[in-house]
Amino acid sequence: MPVICRVSKSSASNLKLSEPVGSIKPAFFGSLNLRRTVLPISALESCSLIETIFFGFFLNISKNLFIAVEDIAAITILVMCMNILEAFIQTEIKRLLNEGQLEKSVPSLEQVVSMFKNKTFIFFDTETTTLDPKKDFAMITEIAGVAYDTNTGERLGEYNAKARLTAPVFARIKKEKEEKEAGTWSPNEKTVEDLFQMTNYYEQSAPYIEEEKLLTEFVEFVNDFADRSPILVAHNAKFDMYHIGKGLTRHKLPRMYRYPVLDTRALTTNYLFPLLSALEASTEPEAMKLLTILRPAKRFVNRLGNLGDAFEVSTKHWHSALADTEQLSGILAAIITFMDKHQHVELAAPKKKR
Repeated sequence: MPVICRVSKSSASNLKLSEPVGSIKPAFFGSLNLRRTVLPISALESCSLIETIFFGFFLNISKNLFIAVEDIAAITILVMCMNILEAFIQTEIKRLLNEGQLEKSVPSLEQVVSMFKNKTFIFFDTETTTLDPKKDFAMITEIAGVAYDTNTGERLGEYNAKARLTAPVFARIKKEKEEKEAGTWSPNEKTVEDLFQMTNYYEQSAPYIEEEKLLTEFVEFVNDFADRSPILVAHNAKFDMYHIGKGLTRHKLPRMYRYPVLDTRALTTNYLFPLLSALEASTEPEAMKLLTILRPAKRFVNRLGNLGDAFEVSTKHWHSALADTEQLSGILAAIITFMDKHQHVELAAPKKKR
């Protein structure tokens, strides 16, 4: 669970983060500014370690840490080392929290604004035939991306295309239809056609091209902003990055460059929801309205549609890729505004699992 913390000089010295783990010495910890740091480190898509951004705070990973390796054993070792590091850091953070040496709070957005200067947000979304990209009928059916200048808010460009269906997908649709007619299909499981209805696949709102071309064009769209410091933004970014990575591999295309990624799902889980819990006792009208929509029962709901309803950002055509990216840009702006308003509120501690 990532934690934003302010650490005193005395407690910072207790974090022995510069010691080597396995054969990797995380030298970047030596100069890491612990006064406003986001932990833990996270990786997306099979050990492709990315400069992870939560709420605009960069944890700059030394490029020397990850060597270009294809050896599965080497990749496995690297992943194990990062897991050890993550576990160690979390243990230290918990210890300092218990000793009262760390204060959990919403960070000031002054640093966020400065870090977003001269950069480009690329909000993106994918639609797929299945949640599991390893299925034989797995493919990306639509990708959308919208780029914004973080200095001016100017819309710099957009990409949107749909993929023509492949033979394995048609075979899957046929099989699902036969099982439904025979009464052997589980009513709780969505069919590929169900997903197409949800994502408006059959609406001719974008050109239909081969999946290989779709992936190539999207990567080219992102690379067009390479000199403008692009930051990829998605809700549950791990899902989208994983499917894009598997799609590129499936078509034997080059891997996508490891641009920084902002996962708004992690942002809401780790900061917005604890903030709302902390504000519950104050009965502040805005917070209570958000709580009513985002926590209708005992647990928070972290779906894009619910966030759109909560912050009054249009949810029309929700689940179509382009609509989702445009909606997400409005939601992120609303979240940052709300958190800026309550930047000095102490976050509610997560409830312990029984």
